[in-house]
Parts: sequence; C-alpha cells; structure tokens
Amino acid sequence: MQRCACVLVLLVLCPPARPAGGGHWLLRPTLAAACAASAWDAASTRTAIGRGAREANGFLAGAAGNPRWGRITGFNVAACAGSLVSEEVFFRRRREDRLWTGLDTGLAAYYSIAAVYDRTVASALPPAAPAAVVPRRPGSAPYSPIFSSLR
Repeated sequence: MQRCACVLVLLVLCPPARPAGGGHWLLRPTLAAACAASAWDAASTRTAIGRGAREANGFLAGAAGNPRWGRITGFNVAACAGSLVSEEVFFRRRREDRLWTGLDTGLAAYYSIAAVYDRTVASALPPAAPAAVVPRRPGSAPYSPIFSSLR
C-alpha cells in the first residue's frame, strides 16, 4: 500500500513528457478514479444507513439524519461532470494539468477514506432486521392514500 502511494505521489509531482500528439495522459485516469471513489462512497453510505447509521453531513441529510439520496447523487454527478468540463474545455494548458491531476488525486483519496470509514461503521453495526411483511387479504388491492377516499 505504501509503495503504491509513493508511486502515485511521484507520478503526480513528476509526470513524464506528454505523448507526441499532446493530450492529458494522467488527467483522465485520476478524474475517473475520483468519480469512481465518490460512487463507492455513496454505495458504502447506503450500506451503513441500511445497518442503522445516520448521515452526519447536514447538507446531505434531513433533520432526522436520513440521507437525501437525490442530493447525494446529484452532488456526485455534478462534481464529476463539472470537473470533466473544466478540465477538458476551459483549462487545457500544461501548467494546469498538474493542478487538476493533484486535485483529482486528492478527491479520490478523500472519497476513498470516507468510503472506508463508512464500511468500518457498517461492519460495527449489527445487520438490520428485515422489514415486516404485512399479509394482504386475497383479492384486495394494495393501500394507496390517493384512492383511499374511494373505498
């Protein structure tokens, strides 16, 4: 693990020359790693929530600590799309490649640490009991508050 981290730090700080056709050789993989790590963080959060944990981030949770999955998903997608557009459209100079590569590497590390923490919390909690299933009478329709006045 330490060897991998050292190699990653060296690649970010001392990138080799670009390919002959130009391009961003390390920029795209680090962006993909950051987006994958944010998806892993969301999945591990879902696992921890399923075992009884509460979301601590007030921006991403309701008043009772229940997560707002739309906000979590929207934030992750917007962050990945915004980084992609910023890196590929607005900032295409070599000097900024190192900045964006470092930023993407930092985000990947942050989301990975958060995901590992969520997995640790989830493993410390007992598995949630399955929801009780209420049997229906044969031939009855499922309850719907919209049509409850029609009964």
